[in-house]
Amino acid sequence: MSPPGWIENWQVGAWGEQWTGKETRPLERQGWVVLHDLTLGRGNLDHVIVGPAGVFLLDSKRWRGRVTVENEVVTIRHTEDPELSWYYGGAGRLRGLARVVHERVLEQTRLSVWVEPVCVIWADFPQAAAGESCRFVSGGALARWLSERPQKLTPDRIEQVADAIRRSWRGDETAQVN
Repeated sequence: MSPPGWIENWQVGAWGEQWTGKETRPLERQGWVVLHDLTLGRGNLDHVIVGPAGVFLLDSKRWRGRVTVENEVVTIRHTEDPELSWYYGGAGRLRGLARVVHERVLEQTRLSVWVEPVCVIWADFPQAAAGESCRFVSGGALARWLSERPQKLTPDRIEQVADAIRRSWRGDETAQVN
């Protein structure tokens, strides 16, 4: 017997989050702080990562098919039948979630640190990285992509921002995202 479709989809998504967590572990040894599974009123933030290159909101996606990104719209083409495709237009939602993290850091620290939204794609994604206001990065290239970003935060700021995020989400079950 197979599980219902929604359970199978949840499991596939959970694997993507686990893979992203594994991909970011080497960065933690380099002074990055990775926070996982921050609860929102409906749903969660998969990962928030703070490091020399700034603050990044990571949303993990595990898709079946070949992925392309154009103008921040993701197209996933079915592997066996390329005529079958679907679109993911979640860049706007991800930017809104990044704004929530930004506002919470600002509220806690008075530091205006921009949070960059990143959709981490676990699928056949030949572009490896795309997007402007929302980034789309291949999961296997994530750690390298993050470590190659220009430095924006000093080690003391990294800890200050990470602590602000931890404090802001401690016990928060009611946060709303519009």
